[in-house]
Parts: sequence; structure tokens; C-alpha cells
Amino acid sequence: MKGISEWIWIVGGIIGALIVFAIAYNQILLANRAIVEQRSIDQFKEVVSKLKTMCWEIIGRKEEIPATFGDMVEGVYSVKSNDVIYEKEQLINSIILNKNSTGDFICQKIEGKRVNCYQLDCNATFPFIGYVPKEFSLSALVNSLMGKGSLYVYNLVLLRTSDGIDVYLLENLPTTTTLSGSSTTTTLPTACSPYTSCTSCTGQQGCGWCRNLDQCKDGTSTAPTDGSCSGSNWAWSSTQCTTTTTTLPATTTT
Repeated sequence: MKGISEWIWIVGGIIGALIVFAIAYNQILLANRAIVEQRSIDQFKEVVSKLKTMCWEIIGRKEEIPATFGDMVEGVYSVKSNDVIYEKEQLINSIILNKNSTGDFICQKIEGKRVNCYQLDCNATFPFIGYVPKEFSLSALVNSLMGKGSLYVYNLVLLRTSDGIDVYLLENLPTTTTLSGSSTTTTLPTACSPYTSCTSCTGQQGCGWCRNLDQCKDGTSTAPTDGSCSGSNWAWSSTQCTTTTTTLPATTTT
């Protein structure tokens, strides 16, 4: 009987130790998860701060910023009213389809938490970004077991336009292909293209007017950046917008 009781105490001690270990391990997981979540919140605030600054920059200003969010971030997006709430499935679908959002509120939705929104001083067109569940990954499983979660880096490109701020994911920038089709060049939409008259175009910093194309282009005082026009077809200041025509004197017959 004595031997049995000793084994009972040993087994009980092992079970007790396992319970204590499980509780301690769970607390470590929660602590690590909380660190990643707080980092995601702080990173979101930095993005908001940068967007607010960009609202007051000159048209044509471009800047690239990295944003790192944990896998508990279901979505980051802009809305016209902070009353607009997206469900998780809606966010996943919008992220997968590379959709854009627009509005003067920028919001972050974290799993199981209240949506956090900040109002900007201008309108922002912002891509839906956030965590999308993927197929099984050993590294993701290890991170999950370690309580680290997965971190995702989004390289954002900010462009100040006449309508506010256009934000792009670097990997999703519009591209143009050369005529030969042998190479592809990544290009950012210009801040000058929305202007449709010579006067309004040349009044913007870094913009000039191509007379032969009737288009507003990025450039310098000598020519547009893309070389689409030159010489007398290029107007850099509003004084060059007016063209003079020569009228021959009328002839009279007797």
C-alpha cells in the first residue's frame, strides 16, 4: 500500500506541475500576442500621422512608408463615416480582390476589438489591407504556438493629388509595357493629369502643358518627364498658354 500511495503522490505531482506549466505558458502566449497587437496599433497611428501630414503637402508630393501589422489586424481602410463597419468576410474579400476604399476617416479593425478610426484633413483613397487566412504553413504554426503571431509588412506609396491622397501598395502599382512587350516599367500616376486646361495645369508646381496632346504632364521648365512633347508645344508658365495668331490685313478692290 505504501508503494501505491507514493506513486499516487508522484503522479499527482506531475499532473500539478503540468497544470502550472500550462497556465504559465498560456500567460506567455497572451503576453506575446499583446505585444504584437500593441505594435500594430502603434504602427497604425504612425500611418495616420503620416496621412495627416500629407494632407497639407503640395500637390505632387510622393512618399513611401512601410507599415507592419500582426495577423490579428483584420483590416485597415478609409471610409466616409466612422459609422461604417465592415464584417470580417467583407474585408477578406476586398483584400483578395485588391479593392480600394475612400473617405476622410482611416480605420483599423482588430479581431475581437472595437474598430478604431481617425479623421483626416482630406480625402484618402486607400487599399484594403489586412490579414487573409492562408493555407497551412509550418512557420505560421510555430509562430502561433510561440504566441508571436505573424507580422506582415505593407509598403505603402502616398501621392498627394488635387483630390486628397492616393495610397497604393508598392506591389500593386499600375504598370506600363513598352511597345516591344519585352519589358515592364512600374509607374506612379501623376498629380498633374487631372488638370484639363493649360492655365490650371501650369499653375501647379511641377506641371506643364503639352499643346499637341492637350494634356497636363509632370516635368521641368524644358520638357515633360515622359518626353511626349517639346519646344513650342510645351508650356511651363501661364504666360505661355496664350497663343498669338497673325491676321493678314484685309484687301480692298476698287
